Amino acid sequence: TNRAFIMPTANPVGSKFSLASYELFALYSEVGILDLVSITGATTLIPKLVDYESENVSFVNAKISLPKLKFQDSSSVTFALGANAVFLGANDLYHIYGLATYNTQDASQVTAGLFYKIANQDLPMGFSFFGKNMLIDYPDNTFGISANTEVNFSNRKDLFFIGEFWNSDLSKPTNSIIILGLRLKGRNFSSDFG
Repeated sequence: TNRAFIMPTANPVGSKFSLASYELFALYSEVGILDLVSITGATTLIPKLVDYESENVSFVNAKISLPKLKFQDSSSVTFALGANAVFLGANDLYHIYGLATYNTQDASQVTAGLFYKIANQDLPMGFSFFGKNMLIDYPDNTFGISANTEVNFSNRKDLFFIGEFWNSDLSKPTNSIIILGLRLKGRNFSSDFG
């Protein structure tokens, strides 16, 4: 898979195109050129649903994946470099990043990444967690880290545990988020729960 929940993996989209709807909340599209270039994008469908100045929240992501390094046990490692832009009205976010993904022989994967926020001012980001509002400052010119995993349940080839962690500023451990869930995926359909 070329993404966890939000963060990308180093794996390429491949030579394909797809269009998805996430809980009727957002349209997501991805296109790949060979096993090298991957371009993804999304936009919310309902204006002002997310509390930002813009009518919609949108993003575009482009990455270049290097060829997989394959091992004798059928596992592999993929490396990628990329950039993305998140459009939040006056508070747009821009990042560059590097990723490494270890792919196991049972279709599970683990990804580690380093990203850098560039170009724009500091941005306070608000979250609500069990009714409690929290504000995280997302400063400009900061390094962040990410890690995600997709682990296949051994008795079902179509069911995966997915987890994602990211910290937007290495100097502030409280600027971290963890997302957990399940992914049901087949050849032409997938659905995330979490």
